[in-house]
Amino acid sequence: LVVAVEEAFTHIKRLQDDEAATSPKHPREVMDPREAAQAIFAPMARAMQKYLRTTRQQPYHSMESIIAHLQFCITHNMTPK
Repeated sequence: LVVAVEEAFTHIKRLQDDEAATSPKHPREVMDPREAAQAIFAPMARAMQKYLRTTRQQPYHSMESIIAHLQFCITHNMTPK
């Protein structure tokens, strides 16, 4: 799970760096935190679901709450850990 999250955050960071380096874009064309959260949720969803099932925490975490937390982390430039 940790590896999946780190890879997802690295991918988003790389995309943001590439966008900033290539050209200044119109603000609407840059990926907002919600879009970024949804983009990184997909690659880590399987590992996260397996972890939540194993630890019996699945009923406490909805997909929407996970995406909201990811959005918060991205907005505040937090690390995957």
